Order: sequence, then C-alpha cells, then structure tokens
Amino acid sequence: MSRIEFNIELDSLTKDPSSEIFSSNDIDNKILCLNSQKPAELKKETVRWQRVHDRFMLNSYQGSKILYLKGKGGKPARRVVSTDELFDTLERLHKIEADHTGRTRLYKRASQEFYGITEKICGIFMKTCPVCYL
Repeated sequence: MSRIEFNIELDSLTKDPSSEIFSSNDIDNKILCLNSQKPAELKKETVRWQRVHDRFMLNSYQGSKILYLKGKGGKPARRVVSTDELFDTLERLHKIEADHTGRTRLYKRASQEFYGITEKICGIFMKTCPVCYL
C-alpha cells in the first residue's frame, strides 16, 4: 500500500459525521474562529464559536498558528493533525521515533502527542510499511 492508497482509505473515514479527523480547511476555519470576536447576535454562530473556544487553543511556532485540543484532567494539550499531515506524522513516529513498533504502540505514542489519530488510522498506515507488513 502506498501513500495514495492510504489517503484513499483515509478519505472514506473522513466522510463519517462523527469523525474527529480534520482537513486542512477544517483546521483553518477553527483558527479563524479562534482569532475572531464572539458573534453578537447570531445564535447558531455564537454556539459554534463557543464550542470551538471551549475545545481548542492556538499556539504559535515560527510565525505559524498551530491548532491544539485543550488538555483535560491534567493531561497536556495535543496538536490537531490534518489529513494532509497524517501520513508524514505517522511515518516519522513509526519509523524514526518508534523503530517499527506495531499498530497499538504507534497509536499510544501518537495519541499522547496528537489529536485526530485513531487506532484504525494507525492500522491503515501499518499496511504501508514494507518492513512490518509482509
């Protein structure tokens, strides 16, 4: 399986309305919302604005705004990964930092630092590794 096949399988997961996988556009919209003032009148927009502000925060890195899910219960905030970044992020974690560990270890490592990476996504990614998926 290649990066292209990974993205095709990932695309089917993002169509699920309960999915917590965000496209770059979704992340950009959340960043715009976090940078905006609370809407004064439109109830629907006020609720959306409040929901985003309750769950997410921004951090700046080298002039870029990076979206994080706020931590709860003493847990640290986790960086929100877009669908465009998923493959490269998982590849780095799997091959470089975790030395080809399995799906469960990859998921545990990824979920500590990132938001939006599920165990199912890790399983799909594992099929791309020629060392692990023989």
